[in-house]
Amino acid sequence: MDIDISSVLAPAAALIVGYIGIEVTRRLSLSPLRTVPGPFLAKLTSAHESYYLITGRSGLYLHELHKKHGSPNSVSIIDPDSLKKVYSEPGYRKSTLFRMFDNPVPSVFSTCDPDVHRRKRRTMAPSLNTASILRSEDLIWNSGPSALVSKLGQLAKEGSPVNICKLFHCMTLDVIFDLAFNRQMKLIEKDDHEIFWRIKRGHLYRVFKVCFPIFYRWEPRWLTSWGSDSAKYVDDLCTKAVQDARKRTPEQQRNDLIGSLIHAVDPDTGVGMGDEELVSETFTVLIGGSDTVSASMTWVVELVESHPLVKQRLLAEIDAVYPDPTTRPRIADKSRLPYLEAVVLEMWRIMSIVPSGMYRVVPEGGRTLCGHFLPAGTMINPCVYGSHRSAQFWPRAEEFVPERWLEPGAEANKQKLMQFGLGPRTCFGRSLAQSEIFLTIAAVYRNFEFTLVDGRPQAYHELFLAPKNSILRARVYRRQDNGTVDAQTCVTAK
Repeated sequence: MDIDISSVLAPAAALIVGYIGIEVTRRLSLSPLRTVPGPFLAKLTSAHESYYLITGRSGLYLHELHKKHGSPNSVSIIDPDSLKKVYSEPGYRKSTLFRMFDNPVPSVFSTCDPDVHRRKRRTMAPSLNTASILRSEDLIWNSGPSALVSKLGQLAKEGSPVNICKLFHCMTLDVIFDLAFNRQMKLIEKDDHEIFWRIKRGHLYRVFKVCFPIFYRWEPRWLTSWGSDSAKYVDDLCTKAVQDARKRTPEQQRNDLIGSLIHAVDPDTGVGMGDEELVSETFTVLIGGSDTVSASMTWVVELVESHPLVKQRLLAEIDAVYPDPTTRPRIADKSRLPYLEAVVLEMWRIMSIVPSGMYRVVPEGGRTLCGHFLPAGTMINPCVYGSHRSAQFWPRAEEFVPERWLEPGAEANKQKLMQFGLGPRTCFGRSLAQSEIFLTIAAVYRNFEFTLVDGRPQAYHELFLAPKNSILRARVYRRQDNGTVDAQTCVTAK
C-alpha cells in the first residue's frame, strides 16, 4: 500500500509546532519564574548558559546581566543576604552538576547529600585544620615559596619576560603533589610537563559532559579520544597516590595530607575512608587546590603592579616585618602584616576566583528570595563576581581599594565576601590556601618586584577566573636592582 508522506509529515509538524507553542506560552506566561528579570531567550532555553560556561565567560556574563536587569529553571542572585540564606540554610542542596567532580565517588566538595557531607567533614577536619597546616608548614615552604624564590632569582638575572601565571601554577602543583601525593614533581624547574594540559583537558571533558548529559549514555569516539585519556591520566595519579600511601612503613610516615587522610576516622563511628573515597578527595585537592591558589597570587601581582601606591605601602610593611630579605616568613607572622591581608581580601573581592557556578537547588515548598517566589527544584546560580562588584553593596565597587579592609566595618564586610563560600559547606581547604598565599606573597615581594609587559590582561572564566590563556607576562627584578617605586600615580581597576 502506498503511503502519502505528506499526509504523515503535516500532522507531525503540526504537533511539533503546537508543542513548542504551548511550551513557550507556559514559560512566558505561566512559569513562577516569569517575573524574574533577564534576557528573553533565558526564559526559553538553558543553551546560552552552557555556551557561556564552555567559552569561559559565565561569571562575567552574569555580572553584566545583573548590571542590566537565569534560564527556564535557574536564576542568578547577587544579594548578599539572599546568598547567605542559600549557602547556609538547611534544604538548599548542591546541584547534580557537581557530579563532574565525583571521581569515582562523591567527595566532600561534590556530594549533594548533606548527611554524607557531614560525615566526610567530621572525618577530614583534623587533616586540613589550622593545626594540621602548621605541622606541614616546612613541607609547604620547601616545595613551594622557597623553590619559587630561587627560580625568580634565576629569571631576574636573565632579564627576559616570564609568565607569572605559569610560575605560580607550577609552584601550587608542586605543593599539592608533595602534600597530597608524596611526589616531588619540581615543575617550577621545568619548562613544560604533560600534567598541565592533561588536567585542563580532563576538566573540560567533564564540563562538556555535564553541559550535554546525553554523552553520559552515549559518548562519541572523538570525545573519548580527546578527553577521556586525559581524565584517566589524572585518575590514575590519584589512585597511585592512595596505593603508595597505604604501603608506607612507620618509618616512612610524614606530615602530609594523604597520610593524614588515610588514618582519619569519623569520631562518631570510628570508621575511616575507603580507597575510592580517598581517591575522590585526592582528586578534589588536586583540582581545587592548585588553580584557585595560583590564580589568586597571579591577580595579587597584577593588581599590586598596576597600583603604585598600593605597592609602595605593601613593600614598606613587608620590609618592616622582615628587615633581612633572607628571613623566612612564617604562618604565625600573618597578624603582623595587616595590609598584605587587606590586599589579598580586596583581590578576592574584585577578582572573584570562582565567579559563579556553585549551583544550589531550591528545596521542597519553594522559597521567596529577592521578592520573587522560586518553586522547588529551581536552580540558583550565585553570581559571586556580580555580588562582589555591585555598587549596591560596596562603595567604589569597581575600584581596587585594599584600605577598605582596614576601616571600621571591615569585619562586617567579610561576611559579604564569598571567595570560599558561606555556611556549612565553606571551602574545606581555605586554611591551606590562605597560608600558601601569605607565605608566597610575603617572600616574593620581600625579594622581588615586577613590571608588566603586555598591560592589563583580560579576565577569563573557565572553572576559575584567571588571565586569558593563563598568561601574565612580566619582567622580574631583585628589589635592590630596580630602584625605588614610583608612587606618583595610582591606576584604578576597572
